[in-house]
Amino acid sequence: MQQTEYLELLRLALKAEKAYYDDDNPIMEDGTYDAIIKNLKEFEQDNPTLKMPNSPTDRVGGHASNSFEKVTFPVRMLSLKNAFTDEELENFMGATKENNLGYIVQPKLDGLTLVLWYADGFLIKAATRGNGSVGEDVTLSAARVAGIPLEIPCTDAFLVRGEVVMHKDAFNELNKLRESQGKPLYANARNVAAGSVRQKDPAGMNDRHLNFYAYDVPSGLQFITEVEMLGFLVEQGFTTPRTYSINDQEYMVSQLIDRVHTIKRQEDQLPYAIDGAVVKTLSRGSCRVQLGEGTHDPNWAVAFKFTPVSAITKLLSVIWQTGRTGRMTPVAVLDPVELCGSVVERASLHNMEYIQELNLHIGDMVSVYKAAEIIPQIDCVVESMNGDNIIVPSLCPDCGAELTIDGPTLICTNEECVAKLKAELRYFVSRQNMDIQGIGPAVIDELVASGRIHSPADLYKMEPKDFLTPGLIAEAKANSIAGEIWKSKQLPFHRVL
Repeated sequence: MQQTEYLELLRLALKAEKAYYDDDNPIMEDGTYDAIIKNLKEFEQDNPTLKMPNSPTDRVGGHASNSFEKVTFPVRMLSLKNAFTDEELENFMGATKENNLGYIVQPKLDGLTLVLWYADGFLIKAATRGNGSVGEDVTLSAARVAGIPLEIPCTDAFLVRGEVVMHKDAFNELNKLRESQGKPLYANARNVAAGSVRQKDPAGMNDRHLNFYAYDVPSGLQFITEVEMLGFLVEQGFTTPRTYSINDQEYMVSQLIDRVHTIKRQEDQLPYAIDGAVVKTLSRGSCRVQLGEGTHDPNWAVAFKFTPVSAITKLLSVIWQTGRTGRMTPVAVLDPVELCGSVVERASLHNMEYIQELNLHIGDMVSVYKAAEIIPQIDCVVESMNGDNIIVPSLCPDCGAELTIDGPTLICTNEECVAKLKAELRYFVSRQNMDIQGIGPAVIDELVASGRIHSPADLYKMEPKDFLTPGLIAEAKANSIAGEIWKSKQLPFHRVL
């Protein structure tokens, strides 16, 4: 991976992090986000001097918004490191077997994490996880969630951590009601749960039928094993996720891996949505103290993320996109298909060689997947329909210049190519570079088409009036863009490079 690719991944990760944790409106699948974080970590390990200080790889995502009172946790509410293969799961077990009696395995609930404070037998506060150190006070909403007892037998002061979810049947009923009312349908239950808990008026919770599942006591009480801790939670009136203990020393690895995959197979039978399985050391106390924790996640637990499934669809056509260096990338245009909760209409084909390896033709039925990739990929041809060959252009589709061949790659060498200029401008104003807000693709298209700009340097010669465009850029936006350009002049020179 090159540094430019790293910076682009970083931008996507930060954007996805804000959408997920702060806006309760995810813009990508968890598997896609996990793949981005994994690639960021690999680059940063190989290039520690190039690691950006705002990288999300060593912190818990999200931060408290300004809408609720801030709550500071007495201990950090960490996230979990991810595993994607059986080998990674075995490596985790190999690193955690000392002084450990075994492991527990639970479904990884896909909801909103809450931290509850109890003292003198009563619920006194509830907060979202936020950035792991500071969350948002949502006590009034939490009091209306099924599974969160307001009064418990234990009078000690301690914290409970768990997940608020909306069961699948409740989510389906809610969407049926919205459909009958002519309202847009909700995308998934996780968004509904998160958005409901963070409403300013808790009365809006009444028709949401949310449930809380407790899975940890992170502070206030000490337990020898995870099973003991979960038993205590049940005694207090909490519901805990379905939990499996693995403590047969002779067959521990095979049993644990089998249990993780069993959870995957039985996913449809669970009442709530999940996105993986959580594996923790059975032993708590001194075992976990010895294993320790990092800035982002503990060393005594791991989340095994389920690999997204593929989908089969039809290849309608192939278009060629020009990048800022003139490199042409073939993109498959697909019959729209749902994959991992989102609709996929395009997929990367990389280069001419990749197309030849797939023996791809227009009209073929193809398998599309998103595992460990940001952009959907075509895995293979499922059924050849003996359609037309994919035409490799000899001229740039944007400027008409002749294309040169560099190995499996086509390149437009025309320095005046409009598509190259637009791509260069998009890259230049992006967040990881000059971070000029307000200049999106539509603005760039207009500035280039009208001849007002021929290079990124032209941006710094323009006055607010030069941006004015009827129906697109009014005076207020023009002034805002000019202000953003002025701010970009204060950035360090390495950002310009």
